[in-house]
Amino acid sequence: MHRRRIGATPTVLLLAAVSWAQVAFTEEELPAVDPAAVAIVREAFEPILAARGIEVRFRTLYDAVQEEGYKLQFSSHDKLRIRRPDRAWLSTARDDGLNREVRYDGTTVSVYDRDENVFGQFAVPDTLDATFDYLELEIGTPLPVADLFYNDLSHLSGAALAGEVVGTSRVGEWACDHVSFRGEVVDWQMWVEQGGERRLRKFVITYHEAPGVPQFSAIFDHWDLTRELPDEIFAFEPPEGAERIPVLARPVEVGEAR
Repeated sequence: MHRRRIGATPTVLLLAAVSWAQVAFTEEELPAVDPAAVAIVREAFEPILAARGIEVRFRTLYDAVQEEGYKLQFSSHDKLRIRRPDRAWLSTARDDGLNREVRYDGTTVSVYDRDENVFGQFAVPDTLDATFDYLELEIGTPLPVADLFYNDLSHLSGAALAGEVVGTSRVGEWACDHVSFRGEVVDWQMWVEQGGERRLRKFVITYHEAPGVPQFSAIFDHWDLTRELPDEIFAFEPPEGAERIPVLARPVEVGEAR
């Protein structure tokens, strides 16, 4: 079982919603959650759970509450590729200037800063689920929205105290079903594209017990759940002149036997 606590991070709440697709709750257990809202979530996440090769592009927006009480908003543009059960690649460009690439090849995570031309590597478990846990719980650097891509969600139960279908709302070019849920420490909303594909297009999480009530959101503008992703996408080869820097994990040698 994953050592996770509902409400700890933005992505955990999204994972809690995914778990509803696998657990049949009775009306008595979740009296304030509209079954229609749960059905919308299920339709969005069943294809993601079934896919082996995935590519998704998204933009994140997140609040940083300052000591004085006011909020600053930051953003990033990201592309994530997943190949189940043990491969991942992330490219992220933040508005504060960070331009980074992360590769997971089944045994090793390699983190490369393009602008500084430096990289670090450390050994990790041999599955996506265990590696996502390790990055968040041991290293303290979870991949954005990683919880969308767990293979095993059976450890979670519903985290919602209430949930409803808000109605139809647009996210860019897509008309979406807008659903809203309330939890003990956070609230979250999802926008699921109407029509045949039922893709998740946006989610927003509000930390209503945190100082300043910050929010975290992601807008998904591209999904491909049928990608063929060869091994070389996930293998890291240091660019010419790249400097290796230490990381707070067990280092591995470049080219170490997999």
